[in-house]
Amino acid sequence: MHLFQAITDVMLRNPYVINNLDRQYNLLNRRTNYSKFSQIMASSIHVMDM
Repeated sequence: MHLFQAITDVMLRNPYVINNLDRQYNLLNRRTNYSKFSQIMASSIHVMDM
């Protein structure tokens, strides 16, 4: 909830932002992270089999 509020504040006020808030939102999304991690692990296992 706080991250969403920070993103809306950035959109409204356009301050100087140090952290990329969109990427922080992606890091908090567990489904996206798990699917990307699964893809990376599957590809690394496939490479190891060769």
